[in-house]
Amino acid sequence: MGRRSVGAALAAVVGLVLAACGGLGGAPGSGGPPDDGPTVDGTTADPSGVVLVGMGLIMQVGDEPPQLCLGAVADSYPPQCGGPELIGFEGWSGIEHESASGSTWASAWVVGTYDGTSFRLTEPATAEPPAGWEPSADPSPDFPQLCDDDAARAGGGPTGSDLITQQSELSMFLETYDGYVLSYVSGGGDVMNVLVSGDAALARAQFRAIYAGPLCVQTSDLPLQSDVRAAQDALNAVWEDLDLLSSGSGVSGLLEVQLVVADPAHVEAVTEVVAPWLEPDELVFSGALEPFPS
Repeated sequence: MGRRSVGAALAAVVGLVLAACGGLGGAPGSGGPPDDGPTVDGTTADPSGVVLVGMGLIMQVGDEPPQLCLGAVADSYPPQCGGPELIGFEGWSGIEHESASGSTWASAWVVGTYDGTSFRLTEPATAEPPAGWEPSADPSPDFPQLCDDDAARAGGGPTGSDLITQQSELSMFLETYDGYVLSYVSGGGDVMNVLVSGDAALARAQFRAIYAGPLCVQTSDLPLQSDVRAAQDALNAVWEDLDLLSSGSGVSGLLEVQLVVADPAHVEAVTEVVAPWLEPDELVFSGALEPFPS
């Protein structure tokens, strides 16, 4: 079984935040995944020949073949990105687009097949979702206060500096704290919430020496942030080989991984890479391209 606890889905990152792909929300006590395997959204048994749907940035530089960017896009003008070659694209007249410095681009929905190196359209790219497809909405993250007001009340900490400065100092301290899981602020930024793997009372006493503001500390068996980061570093070394688009820890407290297609082969490969640090049920997968219903 994975390291999960009541309140596991409460966690969210604040301060030094891991790059996130959009977290899973959770109410107090909702826990983690329901079984021992990873959670996989938008999966397909074998993407070869399967009609897929997704939204991306179509990018064409000069007379080169257009590409379908599904991952990160550099915030420049024109934007910079890369992806599989887009086959069957019939030109820009059917979608709203921009052009600058020899590049032309547009955000668009695509339907077609993916062979690992190219995406072949089976119908024209569109600005709106294709008929028969309902895009899933990302849940809004929740940042609940982990203790009541009496337990969280300020006091007993350092003097001579403002709480914003103290929050920053505590965030930096947490990065080196043995047993640090996650932290976030709630109540409009007034309450600092920290999840640790060990004794919460002992940890709170240590944190009080740094932060005098409202403070909640709770024990959690979610993965340590150091383990999540080590897993991300390992994935960075094989990023292109595994068709990875993003990874990070969101409000679920689990490592969320986005692939081009979340098929079993790629899910298994990622799971093996991060196995020294994370268990399978501490992973959440999604695919930028999902099976399109016929």
